[in-house]
Amino acid sequence: MSEKEGMQVSLGDDSRDEGPLRPDRASRDQQIEPQASVSLADQGTTADGGSRPSVLERAFQILELVANEDRPMNLTEMSRAVKLPLPTTHRLAKSLVKLRALERNHGRFTLGPVWSEWPDATLEQGPARRVE
Repeated sequence: MSEKEGMQVSLGDDSRDEGPLRPDRASRDQQIEPQASVSLADQGTTADGGSRPSVLERAFQILELVANEDRPMNLTEMSRAVKLPLPTTHRLAKSLVKLRALERNHGRFTLGPVWSEWPDATLEQGPARRVE
């Protein structure tokens, strides 16, 4: 008898043993099913109950910061200044570069070329009228 013939694996009824050491199906399913929960991020609120700024507001925070700096800024500096996580700052900056609102040179950001295309936009429109 060869070695392969001598080693037989049985997947008979003993593999389905529902003995006392196995949890019953209801408790096992309860352990496996993920619990639905709503995070603070999904609710648009902060841990202290305040409302979280929208994506647009956060993008404008970055633009305002870069516009008011006298030198190019890197992601870490921007992230700390606007108090956003680095991945969020990176994602927003990447979108702003794509829209040409920011420009990236050697890992540092400045205002992008779109702003030079609109230098007199508000002057050409005249004073804003109040809509009631």
